[in-house]
Amino acid sequence: MAKEKQEEIIYRNKLLEALFKNSTDAIVYFDQHYRIIDINRNFQKLFGYSLTEIAGKDVDDVIEQGKKKSAKRDYTEKVLSGETIIAEGTRYTKDGDPLEVLIKGIPVVINNKFCGGYAIYADITKQKIAEQALKESEEKYKGILGSIKDGYFEVDLRGKINFCNEAAAQMLGYNMEEFIGTDYRDICKNHKYVFNTFNRLFQTGKTKHVLTTKMIQKDGSEVYGELTLAIIQDRDGNILGFRGVGRDVTERKLYENQLKFLSLHDQLTGLYNRSYFENELQRLSNSRDYPITIIVTDLDGLKIINDTVGHEKGDQMLRNCADILTNSLRSSDILARVGGDELVIVMPQADYNSGEKLVARIQANIEAYNLNQSEQIPLSISIGLATSENKEKSLQETFKEADDLMYRDKLNKGVTARSQIIKTLMDKLEKIEYADKGHTRRLQELCSKVGKVMMLPEEQLSALNLLAQVHNLGKVGIPDDIIFKTGRLKDDEWMVIKQHPEKGCRIALASSNLSGIADLILKHHEHWDGNGYPLGIKGDEIPIECRILSIADAYHSMTNDRPYRKAMSRQEAKAELEKFAGTKFDPELVQVFLSILDQGM
Repeated sequence: MAKEKQEEIIYRNKLLEALFKNSTDAIVYFDQHYRIIDINRNFQKLFGYSLTEIAGKDVDDVIEQGKKKSAKRDYTEKVLSGETIIAEGTRYTKDGDPLEVLIKGIPVVINNKFCGGYAIYADITKQKIAEQALKESEEKYKGILGSIKDGYFEVDLRGKINFCNEAAAQMLGYNMEEFIGTDYRDICKNHKYVFNTFNRLFQTGKTKHVLTTKMIQKDGSEVYGELTLAIIQDRDGNILGFRGVGRDVTERKLYENQLKFLSLHDQLTGLYNRSYFENELQRLSNSRDYPITIIVTDLDGLKIINDTVGHEKGDQMLRNCADILTNSLRSSDILARVGGDELVIVMPQADYNSGEKLVARIQANIEAYNLNQSEQIPLSISIGLATSENKEKSLQETFKEADDLMYRDKLNKGVTARSQIIKTLMDKLEKIEYADKGHTRRLQELCSKVGKVMMLPEEQLSALNLLAQVHNLGKVGIPDDIIFKTGRLKDDEWMVIKQHPEKGCRIALASSNLSGIADLILKHHEHWDGNGYPLGIKGDEIPIECRILSIADAYHSMTNDRPYRKAMSRQEAKAELEKFAGTKFDPELVQVFLSILDQGM
């Protein structure tokens, strides 16, 4: 029995010895005095020592190769005190080369006495190099992501953002700590659309998909984000989530929307444009929306308004007209600007009577508008109405019929519309001249007296009298802040003032009552020496009515107070006329005028 037990012990010892010598790890056995007793083959292979070289030497001295304390003596002490340790560290070969190792320290206990220990070293140098490379790669990866302007993010299968760069968080007004953990449903306005994209990627395994969607910022405002999404897979091809690159494309999207809007709308009024109108006619031609009624409208007097008070006022009149028409329509009606002053209404499923009712509503709204704009130019439109009961009468034909009827209406009311505009302008002229009360009457008296002395025929005297009354008609087209300015005019303001003869001429040509003196209004600021405006004509090229008016107007202005100066005395004013006789004024007419003044006029 004892023999069998002895054999078992021998067997176990041989087994332990085989494990020791053949282990894939490097093993050193040391006694309670830290002295090396034995090493296995892999220790010799890993560290380069034979047992004869290091037997009896301090185990820590051997593997630290002069790098004091690198072997960490406390590890060995813990093992000899009965503690098992596991740690990582750097140890050195016989040649001084560093090794990254996983260290296991196991105490050896015989008869309850600590006799030494095993130090087991597993070479993890390659693993550590790989880990360091991975760490450096991750740092580089994070550095790249941190430097790019586009936002990068990763989403797990629950829809939570689990990684992002600073740009992704900033795009929506978050910091990175706040953004990580956010659910995509909270930041994507149309999250169902985004989910469908995620699902399509998940189901098909496609590498990426690009989409544009509205995104909600932290403060609740909205931006457009362009997202490029892709799947994240492990080595086995299992989908772990999604990664994406996002950028704020709000400016581009708004610009695209604006271009799309402008392609279909008129920029001035916001109404549909001619292109849209023609497409709608084509669409309705093949529809079941008959009867279809078309109403063509045209803003009366737009050219006069543009020529006299300026295109800005004309544009405003067009916008006002568009607003009135828009507010008169049914929700199904279509309103488009198809020309400079021509607005067209298309009424699907509307017969002729429905069109007449709409016309009546438009006219009532225009009348109400004009009542509330008593001091402004009245708004007037010409209207033509036509209906297509079925496809036998084309919508193009219906449009032409309505357009012809509109022009007929414009011819019938043309004089009246122009007269209303001219009356409004004349009313404004009276308000401008009101500040110099009596100016027109006194000017007419002076001009009439000179005209009679010069033996002008009755027709010219009448023209001269009317010219004295309305020569400043063009000033109605000049901004009030220039007309009523109390100080001296700046150069650019003076240039605006010098436009009033041309503006007045255009107004007069539009009026049957004033057209006969349009040329006189144009030339009433010309000078005898050719240095006047706007034409720069001189001498007898200037109509005598204009030459008379310029002298009388200058004298009357000099002898009356102005916002920027006090009135001259009669003698000072007469001296000024003599001074400029032959340059600004007709010298012969100056003498005639002075003689009339000397007679007590």
